[in-house]
Amino acid sequence: MSKTTLLQPLKRASGDIASVTVRKPDVGSLRGLKLTDILQMDVTALSRLLPRITEPALLPDEVAALDPADFLGLSAAVVGFFCDGGDGGHGGGGSSPPLELPDDPEEAMADIAAVFHWPPQSMDPMSPEELARWWAKARARSAPPDMSEG
Repeated sequence: MSKTTLLQPLKRASGDIASVTVRKPDVGSLRGLKLTDILQMDVTALSRLLPRITEPALLPDEVAALDPADFLGLSAAVVGFFCDGGDGGHGGGGSSPPLELPDDPEEAMADIAAVFHWPPQSMDPMSPEELARWWAKARARSAPPDMSEG
């Protein structure tokens, strides 16, 4: 599960929603959706998925009314479940190198923003571990390809 603090809380008669927990989708919650659309952060696909996997359960109209930065934060949490280590260490099976951040976390945020086109405010609610995971992914995607043949 991944908890996201909303920059713009949602209004409900029962009280404002300031944070949302996103649980890892199971196959049933992915019914009728294409994984490629989810991994590409397609707004339509994620708008259908989020009401199925959020606590409190967001209504489709509430998802549509989300601030774009909040929608991006929730979407990043969803995509994180499909990456190595994104499920709390239950996938992948092997050990991975320790995660690290530069001395100035804004450097990591700048790299992530450049690679994934995310606004910096969408990374503010991330824990240091989550920021380090996304920074490692950004560095891997921006690294020049290895042209040597073994």
